[in-house]
Amino acid sequence: DYRMLDDCGGIQWPATVEGLGLRVEGEPQSPQPSTLNPQPFSERRLFADGRFFHPDGRAKFLFEEPKPLSEPTTERYPFLLLTGRGSASQWHTQTRTKKSDVLRKLYPQTIYVELNPTDARLLHVRPNDWVEVESRRGRLRAKAFLTPSVLPGQVFIPMHYETANRLTDAVFDPYSKQPSYKACAVAVKRVGMS
Repeated sequence: DYRMLDDCGGIQWPATVEGLGLRVEGEPQSPQPSTLNPQPFSERRLFADGRFFHPDGRAKFLFEEPKPLSEPTTERYPFLLLTGRGSASQWHTQTRTKKSDVLRKLYPQTIYVELNPTDARLLHVRPNDWVEVESRRGRLRAKAFLTPSVLPGQVFIPMHYETANRLTDAVFDPYSKQPSYKACAVAVKRVGMS
């Protein structure tokens, strides 16, 4: 329970039952910590035995030239949308953190888009204005947050808001099958402007 986690130094999920001083009958015990890794194992780790899913058991490294963006900017979609982590209280795509009352209080509830102040002036956008961000796949409304940390010609939306996926391109890494979802071309305008 939460009190037990506090007593164990605030261990975060996933924590082993052994690490919490518990034992589940019939379950094998986790390996003991080594001198190289003094922490107890918290979960089963792939390749912990040093063998990979190849006939010789060895890892394979793939080297390729970087690929260009799957969707470059155009006259109609002149901005490059970047997505990523929004705040320290938002992880992954909110599958777990949005269930935490404490963490939900620590991040903005309203989706926002970060714009460079130079671009914002050209678009007649002021801080906290509502803007529409549109890609070839969809559109959303977000509050404008002006910051020089975003380069001119780029905008940033945290990936943690589900509506951000309305905009992004379904591009996957051909080997790992991990979704890219990092960048796509978009248009931005202040709501009420035509």
